[in-house]
Amino acid sequence: MIFSIILKAIDIMELLILVRVLLSWIPNLARTTFGEIIYKVTEPLLAPIRKFVPSNSPIDFSPILLFVVFYFFKRFLWILFR
Repeated sequence: MIFSIILKAIDIMELLILVRVLLSWIPNLARTTFGEIIYKVTEPLLAPIRKFVPSNSPIDFSPILLFVVFYFFKRFLWILFR
C-alpha cells in the first residue's frame, strides 16, 4: 500500500518535471498560471541538484539527473518492499 503510493507520487513528479522541460521550450506557456504552478511544484526538487551541476552550459541537466535519482530510488524501494 505505502509502496504503491510512493511510486505513484514519484510518477506524478516525473510527469510534472517532463511538463516543465517542455514548457521551457515554449516561453509564453511557461509564464502562464499553469506554468507557474508547475515551476513552484518542481523547483524544490530541482534547485538542490543545480548546486552540484556546473551552470556554464545553456542546457539545464538537473531534470535528467533527477530522473536518474528517481530511477534508483524506485529500484531501492522495489528491493526494500519486495
